[in-house]
Amino acid sequence: MPMACAPASATAFAVSASRIPQILIQVDRGMVEGALGDWLRFVGVSKLLGSIRDPFPRDKSDRVETPRMTAFSHHVFVCGNQRTPGHRRGCCDPAGQDQLRGELKALVQQQGLGTQVRINKAGCLEQCEHGPTLVIYPQGIWYGGVTRDDLPRIVAETIQGGRILEDLLIRDECLNNPECEHLRDRRSTDSGG
Repeated sequence: MPMACAPASATAFAVSASRIPQILIQVDRGMVEGALGDWLRFVGVSKLLGSIRDPFPRDKSDRVETPRMTAFSHHVFVCGNQRTPGHRRGCCDPAGQDQLRGELKALVQQQGLGTQVRINKAGCLEQCEHGPTLVIYPQGIWYGGVTRDDLPRIVAETIQGGRILEDLLIRDECLNNPECEHLRDRRSTDSGG
């Protein structure tokens, strides 16, 4: 079955796939390093173009090694959302000072974990009713009601020790659940019930 090939600088022509290795193909170098290069490699023609560098060499020894940032063992997102005082959903950063994230980052640095643990400010994590919230990935640990006093425990016990702090944990059944027992308890207390 004939296959069409249309280099940018040449007119289109049809060739039989079985005859491709026998045909002298004049190709623009930029095209070979693009999509046409992938097609030529697929049909086994790239060897005919020996002077052109293969952008995806199969032999790893031909690849140029690029420095890669190591993966973080923990990536912590601290909610920094602000709402007006007295908002019915609460607010994770009422003072707008980014205090929890700043202090957590400083503790991580003090422990020499700065290259392994990343601390970032997040927008609303949608767990407002659980108080100041943070989430630790890739572990997927959600903590709520976090205070400055909890930060050393989070670093020592969760980040360094791998233990979950049950008193701060937002359980899976409570995430994004307006009927969570903790929220029902809070609403009944707030309404005087």
